Amino acid sequence: MQSIHATYQQGVFLPLSPVALPEGSEVELHIEISPAAATSQDKEQVPQNAAIPVEQRIAQISAQVPQEEWDALPADLTDDLDLHLYGTNRE
Repeated sequence: MQSIHATYQQGVFLPLSPVALPEGSEVELHIEISPAAATSQDKEQVPQNAAIPVEQRIAQISAQVPQEEWDALPADLTDDLDLHLYGTNRE
């Protein structure tokens, strides 16, 4: 059995580090609240409808992308964005 540390936000479990599973895999979760998380929850109660900062959400999403996918991106992606998006050079 593999342990995965995750946070629970807005009804979704978000892994804190990349997970080696095929996309769409179904898993069974056994919930164990870490002592550090339980202590911090006691100190600071965040409203259920509190918004997650966009920087944090982007970091969570990017952490789920395998490193080989990041490595496959062209190094000049921002320099030649039109070429990569539309197949034509900038004018």
